[in-house]
Amino acid sequence: MIQIELHLRPDGTLKYLNAVGHAVRRHDKGFSPACAAVSSALRSTARLLAATQGVSVSGEAPEEGMFRLELQKRGFMRRGYLRGVSAALLQILNDLAAENPTEVQVVIR
Repeated sequence: MIQIELHLRPDGTLKYLNAVGHAVRRHDKGFSPACAAVSSALRSTARLLAATQGVSVSGEAPEEGMFRLELQKRGFMRRGYLRGVSAALLQILNDLAAENPTEVQVVIR
């Protein structure tokens, strides 16, 4: 099970996220499309935010099955953009959790 905890600011922008775990199906010989999709969504979002001017992020993936991302600084002019990126990530993760309830869990704080 992949457990993803997202902390949002009052304006709807991502403040922090932490993901722990794997989703592995035996009948797929260890491959889980849900796990691959979560990994891709988190990695791509982190790279997108890191490349955004006026935004400062930190994060780590210290070992397989662990991922942490924090938005440390955000320019006021980027608020709408960050709200959109946050909403897109949240929609992707919620869709994956709805389609794979035994493999993905999303908690929003």
